[in-house]
Order: sequence, then C-alpha cells, then structure tokens
Amino acid sequence: MMLVSPFIRLDKHFRDLLLRHEKEPRLHIKVVFGKNEDRLNKSLSKDDFEFLTQFPNISIIYVPNLHGKYYGNENAGVLTSINLHDHSFENNIEFGVYAEASILPKIQSSTNNEAWNYCIQITELGIPVFIKRPSYQKSFLSALLGKNYVRSEVLLDNIKMLENFGLSKMVTNRNLLEFPEELEFKAPKVAMPQKEMPLKTKNYKSSIINKDNSTGYCIRTGIIIPRNPEKPFCYEAFKEWSEYSNLNYHEKFCHFTGEKSYGKTSYQRPILNDNYRNKNQYTGNIVRWT
Repeated sequence: MMLVSPFIRLDKHFRDLLLRHEKEPRLHIKVVFGKNEDRLNKSLSKDDFEFLTQFPNISIIYVPNLHGKYYGNENAGVLTSINLHDHSFENNIEFGVYAEASILPKIQSSTNNEAWNYCIQITELGIPVFIKRPSYQKSFLSALLGKNYVRSEVLLDNIKMLENFGLSKMVTNRNLLEFPEELEFKAPKVAMPQKEMPLKTKNYKSSIINKDNSTGYCIRTGIIIPRNPEKPFCYEAFKEWSEYSNLNYHEKFCHFTGEKSYGKTSYQRPILNDNYRNKNQYTGNIVRWT
C-alpha cells in the first residue's frame, strides 16, 4: 500500500480505514510526505506519527520537494490533486483519476503501473524517518504451512530527532533499499552501517577559534555546531544520546568554549559553571586546545 501526499492529517474516518490492516504484517505500508522542513506538524503531526508507527510493517519517508498525490497499491490506485488531509476533503473541490493495473504488466502498461513504479522510485530516493518490519519464525514446515509471524521490530526511528532539530537538519546517507523486507526471528542481528562520527584525537594542539554569537560546540564530540544551549549536540551525537535521553549524563566538552569539561557538562547543563558566569566577557578570538 502506498500513501503519497505532502500534507497528511488523518481524521477518524481515515484511521478506521487504515486500522483494517493493523494486524496484517505481510502488507507493507509506505507513507511518503514532504514540505515544511522546519515545521513538521504542518506536514505530518506527532499524533499521526504515533498512530502510523503501530502498524507491523511500515515505512515513513520524507521527500522535500514532494507535491504529487497518489493512493493505491500494485493493483489499483488514485492519482489526484487532493492531500490526505481532512481539511482538503471537507473544504476543497478536488479531482482524481482511478486506474487499475494491466493484467499483463510486462507487455502492456497502464496508468496505475506507471504511477506505482514511479512512486516506488520516490520512496527509494527519499529520506527514511521510521522503519518497522515483521519478524517471522521459520521451521522445516514453513514451506507447507507458511511462516509464523512473531512480532515486529523497529529498525529506524528518527521521530524524536525531527522534533528537536527539524526536517532541514536531518541528513542521512541511508535509503529504503538498505532495510530488509522482513526479519527472521532469533536470527543473528547484523549491524547496519552507521555514519561515521568525528572523533577527537589524542594529538593535542592549539587552534584559534573565532568566538562569535553563532559558534557553539557539541558537548560529546567537541565539533563546531550552531550555538544553542537547548540543542548542544551535533546530529550524530544526539542520535546516540537519545537512545537513553539521560539529561544528566556526563559529557566531554563545554558548549560555549569547546574546552574539555571532564564530565562536568550534560544536556541539562551544557556550559561549564565558570563560563556561565563569564560568558559575556568573551570577545574576539580565544585559544581552544583540541
């Protein structure tokens, strides 16, 4: 199933329709949305995110320049002007074209064949936000009786990161093709490749850092980021921290100066105490040891 719409807001009617598939792990639901890089709720609200994540086999994909709308599957679908948004259905005059797939797709195309295949390409080029896959237990009778669904596992969850940093700050080199279609229960887990995080070396040398009102430092890695005590992590460090979200976990650097804090900084307290008192005195350049 494919739901492609820049703006999504699900009322009770839409949710009831989707809930018919709540217990169908073999149905892969792909939700594609876009626009509003820094105002997530305008495109897909937190409530809708939470509703969609309950399905056993789902991919939520962000495509920044998405404008088209399509709702369907490989058998039939609707190409339309209407967003999957309750306001659009209640207030707008919209049009759409219903199309069915060709029974001989290899030798005869159809509108739905082309729309479905194009939307597949869009999902593969988009940015994964949430990925959840079913896990099956296999046995020697699986060929006869079919696979036994056990549970679903979340393979990617960037929702918290989006709430804190916004869509425009989310950068990933992973795409939908990197995630398996299903999992084998109790199978050894293979770690997904992760984006490398810049690490501090043990070769200490002085460097001149321009101290202006826009420069800050990640309190875990020490790399330069925009100064904002409410967001004292770089993207990769925040993903690591958000697994436990410990507000008082001891970090390594001061967000204001970049100097080593030796565990005296945290998400709750990202600036060293002395720098809280003296932060208005910093002007020009200072020497930071790295």
